[in-house]
Amino acid sequence: MNEAHQTQAALSPRQISEEQMKRYFSTSNLPTGVIIVIIFGAILLLIAGLSLQSGGAIVLGLVICLIGVGILVARILGAKPTDAEYDAWQKAQADKLLKRTIRKLGIDRQITKGYLQVHGFVLSGMSESYKYRSDELRWKKGTDGRVRFSVNVYTYFFPTDHYVVVFIGDVNALNQSAHNEKAEEYFYRDIVGVTTSDEQDFIWLKEGQYQYRMQRFSLRISNSDTLGVSVNASPLDTRQNLPSFTVPDSGIDNTVAGLRRLLHEADQGEQPQGDQQRDHQPWQEYNRTNILPENTRQTMKQGMSKKSSWWVYVVLAVIVLIASRDALPNTGTAPSVYYRTILYPWLWRYHADDHR
Repeated sequence: MNEAHQTQAALSPRQISEEQMKRYFSTSNLPTGVIIVIIFGAILLLIAGLSLQSGGAIVLGLVICLIGVGILVARILGAKPTDAEYDAWQKAQADKLLKRTIRKLGIDRQITKGYLQVHGFVLSGMSESYKYRSDELRWKKGTDGRVRFSVNVYTYFFPTDHYVVVFIGDVNALNQSAHNEKAEEYFYRDIVGVTTSDEQDFIWLKEGQYQYRMQRFSLRISNSDTLGVSVNASPLDTRQNLPSFTVPDSGIDNTVAGLRRLLHEADQGEQPQGDQQRDHQPWQEYNRTNILPENTRQTMKQGMSKKSSWWVYVVLAVIVLIASRDALPNTGTAPSVYYRTILYPWLWRYHADDHR
């Protein structure tokens, strides 16, 4: 029954509020403030009970205890997403990010093939953590043993004939309205390296700050800029039984292979290969119809209408030419003069309007 429920949740992701996300990533079901209220009420009840002189204090202590216990029960029994529901929500948010990215950059018609993607994470203490509040950076180990992150970073690569468009965006479960985004364009000749490397960084855990070995994807540019994202982290000191972090579906291997192949083709003076080699390359597909902006589709329709209307003008011009042959004023002027001075400028004006 539980497996069927999680499968259905994965197929139909629901909206999960930030409060529900806080409960999902909470490491404790016993809020400190509520515990303090319960203890205070219990002490007041005990003191009043021992003195046997203040019935009001006894009632007040009892009320405080009941309020604290009620809040605690509500927190424990409150709605909390399952691992499958969180996975479905995260995937839906990543799909929205991809579609919003292509619309925002306006590169739909420039993409000659699919896209490449690297999925990474950010935790407290890492070099990228300065972009987020400390309470936004959480992680949780699910019932399946896999670690989920509250901040997931997606790096998309959209190759065109002469350059690649790079977009970096995040999905923040605990601050869903905030987005850290960056877009860049690089000519293939300016990219000097696509690598995976091991670097040392720090991660803050409940017990303190620890050194970790991070596996990172890196795109190095000729002006010394580097774009990177962490996809795996393992503790340097294995004796302390610290957790390891990884993104199983990071896409790092496919992305490195695809970009290296693209750079090799550019170095050989070849154009990036299209549909003929699509089956042998790691590009991911997307539905162009769903991603294409509505105003772009309307513009295409208007362009088709303009092209069709041009032929209407030609037909009308022929009709006017035939009809005007017998209707010209009897002034002795050659008909060609009227065609050149009256009809041709009229036809040219409509032709020019169509090409504006």
